[in-house]
Amino acid sequence: MERKIGSHIFDTPVVMGIVNMTPDSFYAPSRCQNLIEVFKRVELMLKEGAGIIDLGAASSRPGALLPTAAEEWKRLVPLLPQLRTLFPDTLFSLDTLHATIVERAFDLIGPFFINDISAGADDPRMFGVAARLQLPLIAMHKRGITSSDIVTEVRTFFASILRHACEAGLPQIILDPGFGFAKTTGQNYRLLTELSAVFDFTNVLRIVGISRKSMIYKPLRITPEEALSATSALHLFALQQGIDILRVHDVAPAVQVIRLHKLLTSNGAL
Repeated sequence: MERKIGSHIFDTPVVMGIVNMTPDSFYAPSRCQNLIEVFKRVELMLKEGAGIIDLGAASSRPGALLPTAAEEWKRLVPLLPQLRTLFPDTLFSLDTLHATIVERAFDLIGPFFINDISAGADDPRMFGVAARLQLPLIAMHKRGITSSDIVTEVRTFFASILRHACEAGLPQIILDPGFGFAKTTGQNYRLLTELSAVFDFTNVLRIVGISRKSMIYKPLRITPEEALSATSALHLFALQQGIDILRVHDVAPAVQVIRLHKLLTSNGAL
């Protein structure tokens, strides 16, 4: 199915490749410590079939110390203009909690996605800035669970976010259930098995980020580095429930899973 994501038209589902400009992201091979590593990783991911590149300069792993906005910007500022020059047609998303980062990045490179794991809660200016600059925003659920029904709680949260986005005038909102954020392993799997109920909204884009996370490697008693095949299995399960975007560390395997999913849903028609 063709869907408009930002200014691009994609034959969804689409893969979002993760590029971490951090020293402490939980999956070590995703860390890029210099400009050359970043450029090579972006180039490879695009070659492998990524439709979106997600740039992160602050780790959100459990226990990580978040950098200040100034520290985060220091990691981004030498990189963004060169990325836009080298990859002028690429759709980038910026994984940040700070509206000031969004404003500065927009001045440097023009439009991109905002990937805000707090859904605007950590910076009350975020929705207003996104609306003013007409930037699509990924809103993730990361609140602590207060009821026994996680599916209803996350869906209610999404309904509130959609109302807020409409009132603020955001051009596009993408919903992320926030696997691994303030949730037990059991709650993560309950969400995963009922994604169609969690995302029971009309004309809303849905993203899932489960790549190599602890909900996969801890029950299997393996490491994140050993969790690729299990990640691919759960990606297929998510696709079967209508997910539009897979946020991944490993682009080529995710693209393969999407291709096989399309064969399954088209009765084998190529």
